[in-house]
Amino acid sequence: MAWIESSPGIWGRPLALTEIGMIAPLASLLPSNPAYPATQVVSALRSAWKALRLLRSPDIATTFKDGQKIYSVTNSEDLEKWLEDTFTLKDITTSLKDAVRDEQLKATLLPTLALLPETATESNFIGSVILFISHWRTEAAGVFKMLDQIFDYAEDLLTGSSTAAALETHVLGSEANLLTPALDDIFMSGKRPSDEAKACVTQDFSNYYANFPPLDYPMQREPTASPSYLKVNQRTYTVSSTSTLVASCKANNVTITAAVHAAYLGAVWQLASPESEKRSYASIMPAQLRTRLPKSSPYREQGCWDSARMLLLTAPPDQDFLTRAQNLKTQYARANTDEWLYDDIGQIPIQMGLPPASDYPLPISMPYFTSIGVLDNEVIVPDHGGFQVNYLTFWADSTMPGIVLRLWTFKKRLNVQIQWNAAYHSDASIQRTLDIIEEILKQELGMTVDVERSSVEEYNG
Repeated sequence: MAWIESSPGIWGRPLALTEIGMIAPLASLLPSNPAYPATQVVSALRSAWKALRLLRSPDIATTFKDGQKIYSVTNSEDLEKWLEDTFTLKDITTSLKDAVRDEQLKATLLPTLALLPETATESNFIGSVILFISHWRTEAAGVFKMLDQIFDYAEDLLTGSSTAAALETHVLGSEANLLTPALDDIFMSGKRPSDEAKACVTQDFSNYYANFPPLDYPMQREPTASPSYLKVNQRTYTVSSTSTLVASCKANNVTITAAVHAAYLGAVWQLASPESEKRSYASIMPAQLRTRLPKSSPYREQGCWDSARMLLLTAPPDQDFLTRAQNLKTQYARANTDEWLYDDIGQIPIQMGLPPASDYPLPISMPYFTSIGVLDNEVIVPDHGGFQVNYLTFWADSTMPGIVLRLWTFKKRLNVQIQWNAAYHSDASIQRTLDIIEEILKQELGMTVDVERSSVEEYNG
């Protein structure tokens, strides 16, 4: 599935299986605190957005038609029109909620970058950057990777010369060489899954469906209700609380991801109905593959390709906390094996698209879970010279029952977030879920629960 120039300035390749389907926006909000005048900041970020397309990730300007992923650039006027359509400076009186809504209502399906000032003077700028992008293009870590690169470009445009020089000498169209292939081609190098891989993945799905019907998350309203607005409840824990939890996890041979995941399942079982509380947990969790590539791979530094591939996870209801956490950690490790990365990976989405090999349908309301890990390591750093990234959040539009718990660590602070659609779950239920998670972590691992920041936001669906 190589990119082919079908006519001057127009490239295309077939959409991969994982690129066909749901288009759900993912937003990343980053208050920054650069010590530069507002007019310079806006100009630098606008040019940085263009630099991201031309120098790093032209995939942010791809479209799709008739089963093809298309990239085209024929002249500088087209480039400026794309920039005009996809970069926006919001009025300082605009609320964050309204700014996000504006991006949702845009007719374009292209990724957009919006700058929302909170304080804008000639000596200082504080604001939020909103990267709004379809879920099929990338995953959360890819979004943060792109934002990291945008801030690096903006800082260099303000204080250096290399980015400006690269833009000045860039030959329009040459960026097509940076277009990313489909995930299967990145890892599979054009080979087909072996019979052994097909059999292995088939067995994985058989084991997975053996746990059906799985644990579900209780609904406070009928599943037939029309979707309402999205809500996000996020807690950021202090450095001290986070470091205590890290030390305890190491002492017990588990990761923070496994510990929070185990506590989350414990909370769901506590809240489950009498029928559901006896069920096993069975769900999918995305494994982020970008950082599993060799450091020599050109795609490791590319943010605009979907590097998520699903792991099939299970857990029985009668495990104690540490056993469950250690078992989950073992299941995560499957994503580190060469067999999974370079052979099974081509077979997973094929079999995932087949009818379930189970007499039980997937529950309507699932307790999903995902972890992005330590963002500061490689994904996004807080310090970009004059640009300082203080806070991160993100979400994907949710129009169905079920909740998603996400966690990550940034600036040595653990962040735990639950998103849900308000039509199906109450604020009190979500709040209770987060409270039980804290209680379990405190009881089992001695975590000192000290919340530095807590927020509940809602966004129009």
